[in-house]
Amino acid sequence: MNFTLNTKSSFCYCAATSFFVAGAVLMAAPAQAQETYRYSLASQQEYGRKRGFKLAFEANNSTIPRQLGTLDLVMSVSDGKSWRFPKFRTNWQLDHEYQVKAVLGPKQSDLIVDGERVLQSAGGFLPSDAKGELSAGLDSRNIDGTTDYRVLQTALRVATDKGQAVNGTFPTLAQRPFAVFLFEPQTPLHLPWKSAPGETVTIETSFRLLRADAQTIAGLAPFVDKFGQSVHANWPQKIKSETQFQQAVMDEKQRESAWGQPADFDAYNGSTTAGWSEKPTGFFRTTKRNGFWWLVSPLGNPCFYVGVDTVTGTFEKTPIAGREAFFQDLPPRKGPFAPAWGAAGKAFGFTTANLIRKYGENWETASWKEAEYRLRAWGFSGLGKWSGITTQGAGPTQLPVQPVLRRGAVPTIGRMPDIFDETVRAAFRASLEKGITPHINNPYILGWSVGNEHEEIVLPTDIKAMLAKDATTPAKRALVDYALDHIYNGDTARLKAAWKIDGAIATREALQAATSQAPAGDIETLRRYFADQYYGYIYRTVKEIDPNHLYFGFWIGLGWWENDEDWRLIAKHADVVGYDVYRYDFHANQYAALIKETDKPTMCGEFSYPSWDGGARGNGAYGTFAPDDATAGQLYAKWVADAARDPHTVGMHWFQYRDQPIAGRGQSNRPLALAQDEHFAFGLVDITDRPKCDMIAPMRAANLSAVKTRVEASQNPGTK
Repeated sequence: MNFTLNTKSSFCYCAATSFFVAGAVLMAAPAQAQETYRYSLASQQEYGRKRGFKLAFEANNSTIPRQLGTLDLVMSVSDGKSWRFPKFRTNWQLDHEYQVKAVLGPKQSDLIVDGERVLQSAGGFLPSDAKGELSAGLDSRNIDGTTDYRVLQTALRVATDKGQAVNGTFPTLAQRPFAVFLFEPQTPLHLPWKSAPGETVTIETSFRLLRADAQTIAGLAPFVDKFGQSVHANWPQKIKSETQFQQAVMDEKQRESAWGQPADFDAYNGSTTAGWSEKPTGFFRTTKRNGFWWLVSPLGNPCFYVGVDTVTGTFEKTPIAGREAFFQDLPPRKGPFAPAWGAAGKAFGFTTANLIRKYGENWETASWKEAEYRLRAWGFSGLGKWSGITTQGAGPTQLPVQPVLRRGAVPTIGRMPDIFDETVRAAFRASLEKGITPHINNPYILGWSVGNEHEEIVLPTDIKAMLAKDATTPAKRALVDYALDHIYNGDTARLKAAWKIDGAIATREALQAATSQAPAGDIETLRRYFADQYYGYIYRTVKEIDPNHLYFGFWIGLGWWENDEDWRLIAKHADVVGYDVYRYDFHANQYAALIKETDKPTMCGEFSYPSWDGGARGNGAYGTFAPDDATAGQLYAKWVADAARDPHTVGMHWFQYRDQPIAGRGQSNRPLALAQDEHFAFGLVDITDRPKCDMIAPMRAANLSAVKTRVEASQNPGTK
């Protein structure tokens, strides 16, 4: 993809170009490995269809950090009937520039290392015909520090004997020093590629293996400066002194004055220029006009909602305990920066600390009011998920908000509450009432949701866990009863045989008490039955507590389910189907038939294109990363325009308002892991609270034109 955009201002930044180094001390002990380590040098495969290839390093020994002597180079090749996995292991040398060639032919495949053929695999090669690209430079586990070495891929060329060729390039250590590379030891490439059956494909790549043991890493520490930035990276607008925070405030005021606040929206960001309105109800609701679903604001104006998730200054702290040497000049746990510390002093929030530096003692209220002003100026409708209702000491938000409720301490069997148990239902209702009741008259609430993504998908293992209980468990009784009545039409003997139940079973009660092995088809039927009852209970209960507001379900991951029936089930029990999806193109084409079938309005709760800048600042490479801020903004603008033309989409939320810390937001218990859990540049603003204007400018334009785009699409169906 090639994108160009230049809207720089004095308080925006660009990619890093120069670097420097420092040092410290750190030790680590081996731990048990949980997964195979893989680094993909080049791959284009359809594993289930037995087509394609993958050239990759693998190490699956049982302790971490894994040693270099256990590393295999695997040439995976398929002929359409079966996969072959020949592997090569040698006395790998650190800092040697290896040259590798894999030749995949119709009758055999060869692996050549430094000019010597080391593997020969007899058999054919059938290329993938479903993917139009190949991937390279993907490291599966080293974000967690699972090896005492790192793979630095330096070049790639893939060609056919018919003259087709593609080349990939990777950042050098001069462009991305090793101490920065350690935060994300990969350079994901996705290159256009498709070969034909019968052609010979040659993969040529080069790489180095770099030492990354505890002593080496200790010698490079510290890695993170006092402001949460990479010590070893430098770029023009990098914050280097606290005086720059005040200059950033002044610079932003100039831009705010130039942009101003949009005037064509009501207090809830409903459009006053769409050409129609409806009777005000005091709360958000939905309507369908000309075949297009819309949100309607509390004042009766049409709203195409563009929100932002996680608008907070206290979220996502990075773990400190056990890796203190990674961090430079952390402030005391007591005093002005105490709010930045969490987890009993074992984690630190660089965002919070920087807000304290920027806004002073009143940082919570000031930073929230600034965020609220920014979002309006940037054309956003309001807040998305994970932002709260009463926010950061500033009182109730004056922007619409999308709360996410959780089950909390509601008892479960494995993952799921026993929704057939009256005691559990009472506890569940009490939990929902606690979150909802204080806000039933709040017009700024877009609607309620309960749970998030895969945690609310009912799995076959959940049903098996319930069936493994005894007859005192209401869920087991309900599932057995449903199977007997609806699958086996009351035939006890047939159920007994199908479920492999031993002993004399003549009654329903005996079936409920028995140990069984229900077949997969029955488990799926019961899974759907339980999910229907579970989602239905939540929907009815939320609406009984609060009939004023919409219900959005649980943000089902689009395609991240057992099967399509999961979408149908939640659509049945929601006013608007909330979903999350991360992909470069708008999703409607792939799921259009399913969405059209259920014909409910939809809301995307999360999508994003976090900028990576080649890893030059220590951020991670997310699956839908953009190469830079400007590209992220253009990808967003296209997604929003496509969504605005979709009849069912009523809005979406960008994930998220702030960048994640480069040292990670979680805890992996691996001291050598520089980035523990997610560390992506998702934000509209960076870790020092500076807006990314190269990204925001096209976002703002897309936001402000979204309603017009939707109105025109509804008046001219089928237009693009």
